[in-house]
Amino acid sequence: MTGSHSAPQDVFDEMFRHSPVMAILRGLDQPTTLNLCHRLWDLGVVAVEIPVQREADLATLAAAAAAGEHRRRPVGAGTITSVELVAQVAAAGAAFTVAPGLDEHVLTACTGLGLAHLPGVATGTEVQRATRLGLRWAKAFPAAQLGSAWITAMLAPFPDARFVATGGITTANAGEFLSAGAAAVSLGGSLADADDDAIYTLIAGSSPTPDKAAGKGAPNRPTPLAAVGRPGGGGLRQQESGEIRSISDFPHQGETDHDGPC
Repeated sequence: MTGSHSAPQDVFDEMFRHSPVMAILRGLDQPTTLNLCHRLWDLGVVAVEIPVQREADLATLAAAAAAGEHRRRPVGAGTITSVELVAQVAAAGAAFTVAPGLDEHVLTACTGLGLAHLPGVATGTEVQRATRLGLRWAKAFPAAQLGSAWITAMLAPFPDARFVATGGITTANAGEFLSAGAAAVSLGGSLADADDDAIYTLIAGSSPTPDKAAGKGAPNRPTPLAAVGRPGGGGLRQQESGEIRSISDFPHQGETDHDGPC
């Protein structure tokens, strides 16, 4: 399997343009997940990832995706390690997928369903392979073990790469990775547990907002995203059966500082 897949990654350009921070909400019950989604969206975090590692996570993903659809906020599925899982999260309304590694079969399945895919990379060989497959965006994982210097080093030979630092990222070290050249950072429990001021500070210190340019501390609220991640817009997705359904048709139903396998 060689050559570019024409992978649809524009959703990442859009959502990280508004805020270079993604929340990873792993293993939480549905009410807690929805409450955190709304709180983080209100604070200016645009992107949310729901890792899917058990049956209950699919229902949580569907509910979060429906809430995100209403607020025009993209909700993606994480820990996507099989083609079968791609189909399941697509049916649940995921706007994008995230994986711990780079699997071309998973990428092909995502591309076939119009889902943006963010694969994990940890070596120059993997970054080059991702680039060859038409992927500008990739997840630097596990970021804390790789170190922020890894980001800077990889951008030298791959200046067009866009890395989302993930794994061991906290509100305390996120700025270090962004300063090193990461295009975005993903945080788990550290973000969910942070107070409002810490989240505002993280976004304000890393987003090119008018307030920041004027030397003010708090960022502007992100403007609404228009049908981000939805092929054709309008919140509709075509299932493999050919039926068109609204994400609202799906059922509406913990993590600490460790982001897990993502």
